Amino acid sequence: MHIKITVLFSVGFNVYIYNQQVSKKLGLDYTPSAFQIRFGGCKGVLTTWPSLDGERIEIRKSMKKFESDHNKLDVVNYSSPGIAMSSMHCVPVLYCLG
Repeated sequence: MHIKITVLFSVGFNVYIYNQQVSKKLGLDYTPSAFQIRFGGCKGVLTTWPSLDGERIEIRKSMKKFESDHNKLDVVNYSSPGIAMSSMHCVPVLYCLG
């Protein structure tokens, strides 16, 4: 099965299958939706983007900080599951909006 989903950098892009590979190397039992990374002279966040295809990372120009021959992806941090909560002040607003 080949899943075609992708990831955003600083925010840039990458494919979901690539996220799965990174998750496996990190020893995680889930696939994060975002990674804070360093790659060559670039730094930023990769996040899943469904419309990209293939196994690739797209880095925005703003992510590039300097030239480098370093070709390994360094994961600084990653998103993790958590409990979502909303403020009781938001409930009436959300209710009124349908």
